[in-house]
Amino acid sequence: MKKTFLCIIKIIAFTLAVLAASLVFEIVTALVFNVTDLLTDPGAVSEMYEAGAGVFSKHPNEMMFFGKIAMSSVAIGLYIGFYRKEENGFSRSIKGNTVIFTIVAGVSIQLVISILLGFIIPLLPVSTADDYNEVMNSLSAIDVCSVLSVVVLAPLSEEFLCRGVIQRCAEEAYSKTGAVFVQAVVFGLIHMQLIQSTYAFIIGIVLGYFSMKYRTIWISFFIHMALNAASYFLPYIPDTVGISGININMVFVIYGFTILISVVTVILFKKLPKPDIRTAEEVAGGTV
Repeated sequence: MKKTFLCIIKIIAFTLAVLAASLVFEIVTALVFNVTDLLTDPGAVSEMYEAGAGVFSKHPNEMMFFGKIAMSSVAIGLYIGFYRKEENGFSRSIKGNTVIFTIVAGVSIQLVISILLGFIIPLLPVSTADDYNEVMNSLSAIDVCSVLSVVVLAPLSEEFLCRGVIQRCAEEAYSKTGAVFVQAVVFGLIHMQLIQSTYAFIIGIVLGYFSMKYRTIWISFFIHMALNAASYFLPYIPDTVGISGININMVFVIYGFTILISVVTVILFKKLPKPDIRTAEEVAGGTV
């Protein structure tokens, strides 16, 4: 009971530390950019405030970028500080064929989620759907800060926090399966939006399973990165495509492609090398 209580306290502290770092850097970034704007173009800043826009509304992508850098730095620091000394291969590198699997798996998961949301969102209250769409629109901007934040920094910070620090911490008090569940709950909660948190929890289970099975953060990182990257391409898929005078419904093409890529994912998964889950001490001592 005491071990469980201490585990929960540590998980809360780790999570709050990472989120606090992100918040502080976002606030500092907003202030720096607003002061710069005020010095270079006072009139534009005055018009912005007169229109009712706040200090945090003008540079959201830059705020997100520096916030994610802070999250990544703190999460990696916590992992190195608390769990790197107990290294048993949890952050071992992965080979080329495994990277291919992670990319295909990430795209497959994104396609499945998009199709399911297409059926589910129309059934939800309008306010819930609007809130979700607003969050997604804020993340879909095509600029350097936004793309790097969503595709690289978000997976990096969230993997080291959830699959690195929290999953390792939870394994001290729970079974490996229980630890996967705990980190998935945290992964869902930190997304702070009902719809996004719900499917983030499910994704967290999948990513946590791979981290548990292969004892590496990097396999879940690449899946996460491919999943987020795929979200940028889906909005550009047209409803229909005309080929030789025939209009092809792209919805059915996407369904078919999703099934195909899911099958390929399963095939690639079966071909992955079996993980060596021995500890560093066991490897050094020749234990099997």
